[in-house]
Amino acid sequence: MRLRLPIAAVGVGSLFLAVANLFLDAVDDRLIGIAAMVVGAAAAAMFLVCVSDQRFQRAVSALNARRRTQAREKGRSSRLPGWELLPGDRLLVTVNVPLLVMTLIAANSIHRLPATLLLIAAFALGGMAQIALLVRGQPTDRWFDPFA
Repeated sequence: MRLRLPIAAVGVGSLFLAVANLFLDAVDDRLIGIAAMVVGAAAAAMFLVCVSDQRFQRAVSALNARRRTQAREKGRSSRLPGWELLPGDRLLVTVNVPLLVMTLIAANSIHRLPATLLLIAAFALGGMAQIALLVRGQPTDRWFDPFA
């Protein structure tokens, strides 16, 4: 998937914008709202394309069946939370974990809606990209090599 690096860059940029808005008050809420709409539109478009493609849906079902089988083989700790299973693309996981943490902080502690929406949209975009990469069978052991 050639959009892997741009999606990761959108996630990192969204994280920096949200942090600047939440902690430094350096970015206006209107700019954050516009960024949230743009990133949310990209995430929604990717979601709609994936949902409307029947081949993609069948591939997701096959992927889920494979992961359930792997979880059964690995034991009790993998069944419910999916621990010990391959998480997906390492770059996108590395970007999505801080996005998730900051989303929880923004929603629960700081209560600032525009930054929370931006972080949710960026997390959704990264999550959809990870699902698409896993479904397409892309290698998950690569790190930051843009040509892999």
